[in-house]
Amino acid sequence: EDITERREEYVSATFRRCLKAWELTLAKRDRADKDTPQGLQDTGYFTQTSGFTQPLFVSLKQRTLVGDILIPLVEICNCVHAREYRVASEWYMKLSIGNAAWPMGVTSVGIHERAATNNIFCGKVAHILNNDTQRKYIQGVKRLMTKAQQLWPTDPSKSV
Repeated sequence: EDITERREEYVSATFRRCLKAWELTLAKRDRADKDTPQGLQDTGYFTQTSGFTQPLFVSLKQRTLVGDILIPLVEICNCVHAREYRVASEWYMKLSIGNAAWPMGVTSVGIHERAATNNIFCGKVAHILNNDTQRKYIQGVKRLMTKAQQLWPTDPSKSV
């Protein structure tokens, strides 16, 4: 069976593996570490990330994730497996902001203000961060990438 037919399962398995490994490292801490402010924050980040990524797992299971999101996620997973975290980070940037020069709506940066504003309102600049659910699970993906780098370190030249 070709990997293109199983992309959703591959992405889901990779991120679930990261979540499970993160959960196990949190569970291994002793009570004193868990009760520190940093320990509570780490637990909170895990809980939040787990919640943020649930809609992603549902979309992957139902095979409803669009190619603009799925293809970069597959590449991110390939990079995480190869421990190429710097390249994974580049794919994350392509996924989250794309090639938009001003992805968050900054338009008045010079004499071309009107043209830039017109382009944005014409729908020529669109990205996934406009959807709150997608924004949250993309943020969760970044946290999982960061955690994978901590759990499975590599050569510093391949790290972020």
